[in-house]
Order: sequence, then structure tokens, then C-alpha cells
Amino acid sequence: MAPRSRGCQECKARRIGCDLGTPSCRQCLITNRTCSGPVKGALIINETRSVTSRQRSARSRQVIRNQSPALIIQPPPRSFVLIAYTEKFFDGMTPVTKAKRARPWLVSVRMLPQRDKGPALDLAIEAAATAACGVATRDHDVLVQARRMYETVVASHYQHIACNHGAPTAGMFFTTVTLSLFESVDSTSVEAFVFHLTGARLMLMLAASVLSTLSMVSDILIYVQYQTLLAMIVTPAQYLATNPDPKLWTILGRLECVGLPSVMDRLVNHLFQFGDYFARFRLGSDHGTSTFLGVSGALELLLEEYAQEANQRNELLQWNLAGEMQYRDEITAITMAYFEAARILTMLTHPIEPSIYDVQMQNSSQSILDCVSFLSTKPTNCATLRIFFPLALVSLHGPLRLRAEARSALDTWILNSGFMGLHSILGQTATIRDGK
Repeated sequence: MAPRSRGCQECKARRIGCDLGTPSCRQCLITNRTCSGPVKGALIINETRSVTSRQRSARSRQVIRNQSPALIIQPPPRSFVLIAYTEKFFDGMTPVTKAKRARPWLVSVRMLPQRDKGPALDLAIEAAATAACGVATRDHDVLVQARRMYETVVASHYQHIACNHGAPTAGMFFTTVTLSLFESVDSTSVEAFVFHLTGARLMLMLAASVLSTLSMVSDILIYVQYQTLLAMIVTPAQYLATNPDPKLWTILGRLECVGLPSVMDRLVNHLFQFGDYFARFRLGSDHGTSTFLGVSGALELLLEEYAQEANQRNELLQWNLAGEMQYRDEITAITMAYFEAARILTMLTHPIEPSIYDVQMQNSSQSILDCVSFLSTKPTNCATLRIFFPLALVSLHGPLRLRAEARSALDTWILNSGFMGLHSILGQTATIRDGK
């Protein structure tokens, strides 16, 4: 039916609403027109075909519009690529176990209740995964997007820390670790890399009782450990600028192991004291010489204990097969590489007779390269990334004829793992050292 109205003739002619005011409606008063007043009596409705068909057509169009399915907005192809590389990135954080495949610690962190995450953890994980995707696909636009997300996370996260007056929360710790992970993938600066690692170490110490109840903390602790060892030898000045305490890892080791610490646990704790002394030595300080010599003396005893444990199980730690070194498993190869790294740090800080030095440095460096060659045939995961530390040590301080081989292996290893941020950090250090 056509619309009906008792409005004045002037408002009808102008096709505007009439308030039916008398003696004059409001619209006529405003426009200074003579108002005919509202229609009184019976209404005469125009029901001619031209009017009614026009009204029916308008209603039909509206019904069709309401019944039409909503347009489905298709995500761009880049979104699917990002999802695929996010899963691959999470798998790279999977710890090595002899049992069934463990859940990546990044996935465990992402599954925490929202109240435990804090304001920036989810975005930090997304930023790190986006950076990994950008590095893998060499997509500059994705890397720019990741950097913007990273900047947002840093601003929000450290504002949250500044407003917190109690002990660090689990969400704060996980966000800080994830920011250091971003720097490993796409470095913004060496200082930022060391800064986030320092924050993670301090939070571990301040909130050890709370964090020790979370199952994924031991895997995250491994990541923080090998990244800190790398910072000690690659960026000693930035590392010492944070006033580190190497004894911290003796305390934090309780978070990682249950019961008696393993040989690897004790070796890593020794290496932190080796690395700390090395960083101070490189900058002209002999702080902690007596402690260092005591730890150095215990190193060979620890290696003997490791070999005895294998003998009791009728196992070999390593053997030569057709000219190539083989190891019991990936963890054994990493452990042996760490023993050799400790020997190299000892030789660098306590020089011995040149002829003996050359032979021992050659043997230790070659042993690390043998470990890397063995690990290159295995899947890359969170644990095998620990090889960065001994391999970087050889590339920076090993015999001259082995440095190029170590750098080539390091470049290949980093390229396959996607940790191009470490490549940038190591590249800056190597350039400065070669310049000297």
C-alpha cells in the first residue's frame, strides 16, 4: 500500500517530515512559508498502478538484499604462508627426547590461561613467528610487519613491568624470552639481544619459586643458557655492561634438573664461569682467576665421569666410521662439543707453550667441527641449536685455517634454522675482529 500522511501540503511537496503543528508546522515556521495545516477528515490515497508497482519493486529489492549471502572475504595467500611457517617455527622449538615427540615450549606458553599471559605475550609470539616467516620467504613486507609488531610489544611489555610492584610474573618472563627469540631471528641490535637475555635471567632469579612449578620452564631455561653463553663470547662488552653474576646459573640449575644434576648440567654451570671469566679477560680484567683455575681442574674429571657412565652401559660416546666421526646421539655430540669449547676457553685465557697450544687448539676445534658435521645430518630443533656457541667460538678464535670452515658451517646452520638475527650479530663481531 502506498504511504499515507496527514502532513501539510508544503511539507509533502518538499518530501520532508511534518510535525502536524497548528496553525503552522515547525518546518514552515523555519522557512517562513504559509502553512496549509495538517489534513483533516478522510485521507485520499493514491492507489494507481504507477504508485503501487513502484512501492512493490522497492520492497522486493530490499527482500532480495536481505536474503543474499554475505560476501566471504578471502584472506590473501600470504596469510596461508604465515600459518605454515608459524607451525614450522614452533616445531623448531621442540626439545629432543628419547620418548615420544615433546610439545614445543612456544605452544605450551601460548596455551596458558589469558590471565597468566600478560598484555603482550600473544603478540610477542606472533611477532617472532612472523619474523621467522619473513626470513624464510625473504619477504621484506612481512619483516616490516614483524618489526612493527615487535615495537608495539616492547612498548606495552616494559610499561607493564614498570607498573608492576611485585615479583615478575610468568607472563613477564615468557614475553621477555620471546623478545630475545625475536632478536635471534631478526636482530634489531646487539644491545637489544643482550638486554632481553639479561631481563630473562633476572626474572628467573627473582621468580624462581613460581616459575619452577611450570613444566615448560626447563626447556626455556636451556634456550636462555645457550643464548647467554653465545653472548659471552660474541658480545663480551655488552654482556658485562649488564653486571652479570655467573653464580646465578648454579641456583637456576635446580629449575632444570630433578634429583642429581647430570654431567651436562654441571658442564654448563662450569661453562658459565669459563665464559664469564673469558669476557672479563677480553676486556682486561683478571677477576675470578682462582675460581677459574679450580673449575678448569674439575673439567677433565667431569669428562672421565661422562665416559665411565657410557662404559657402564656398554656404549661408545664416539667412534670413527669411514673417516667420519659418529656419536651415540645428538645430545652426546653437543656435550662433547661443549667439553672442547671449555678447553678452548682455557687455552685462550691461560696461554701455554706455543707448540702445545697449536696442537691442542687444532684438535679441539676439529672435534667441534666433527660434532657439527654429525648434527647436520639430524633434524634441527631447540636442543641442537646449542651448537651455535662452540661453533661461533671456533669461527672467532680457532686456528686460522679452520675459521673459514667454521664460519661456512655456521652460515649454513643458521640459514637452515632460520635464526638470521644471530647471523647478523655474529657477522658484526667477525667484522670487528678481522678489522683488528
